[in-house]
Amino acid sequence: MPSICLQEFADAFGVTLDNLPDACISAYVRYMGDLSFDIIDGRQRDKVITDILKHIDADTQKIGAPERTVVWQEGWKENLDAFRSERNIESLRPKYYRPMNIMRWKGSFIQPHSPNFEMAYLAVFQKWLFSYFQPYDNVYEFGCGSGINLCEIARMYPEKRVFGSDFVPASVEIANELGKHYDNKITGFQFNMLEPDYERDILPNSVILTSGALEQLASKIQPFFDYLLDKKPALCVFAEPVIEVYNDESLLDVLAMKFHRKRGYTEGIIPWLRKKQDEGKLEILKIQRQYIGSKFFEGWTIIIWKPL
Repeated sequence: MPSICLQEFADAFGVTLDNLPDACISAYVRYMGDLSFDIIDGRQRDKVITDILKHIDADTQKIGAPERTVVWQEGWKENLDAFRSERNIESLRPKYYRPMNIMRWKGSFIQPHSPNFEMAYLAVFQKWLFSYFQPYDNVYEFGCGSGINLCEIARMYPEKRVFGSDFVPASVEIANELGKHYDNKITGFQFNMLEPDYERDILPNSVILTSGALEQLASKIQPFFDYLLDKKPALCVFAEPVIEVYNDESLLDVLAMKFHRKRGYTEGIIPWLRKKQDEGKLEILKIQRQYIGSKFFEGWTIIIWKPL
């Protein structure tokens, strides 16, 4: 019975086992029982591919359309109401995390055995990714959504100031509720990445995080990126769907690209950053594909860079 092992996490993160943080290893030990799966092949794999193609053909959702603002407000309002009622972290799980869904891992479609498979991977992933934040005094997450990252950051670093921003009010309310409930330094504020407010300064020695947020800008990334270059945070960490990492000779990757483009998710993140690096305006420190995602595409490619 295959299962994601600790070495595979290290490979996905682009590090050696010796360089995995202790917190990351502890999370793996805690959740390793949820990380087994079956590989989907043969006729079942053919059916998955057929279903994806049918879904893409019928899909009418368009990223960045005006009606999506209402959808996000209503979605995060569900999480806000659930958190106010239940007062637990589980209530912050975004509704698009659907237990037992078919996923993709290392070039194959897989069927997880546990309803907690994706959240278990996320728990290990967060401990590794957020280890980059250790040297900095403040963390800003733009597009903080349900607040699930804010919560983990604040638990790992109770001494840091943590800011969560989003363009819909319900998400900002979640961030402020988390600050009150856990008596830590989480603060929410509203911010539109398409029309950045340059009056909103970034504190010195700060790190910027986005996770599945740039994808929603429908490739209109320059205003936000220009804002970051102007404010010069110490580090920027993106965990996003990145179409440029796919291989057009891989069937699963071609399906992911087809889905990505049909929805209108953001393209051009890596080319933009490389262009600015060539101009001497920033330095790219890491680009790391995770090879994990939903049935349709991968959502957690890591890009780490800093303004110069």
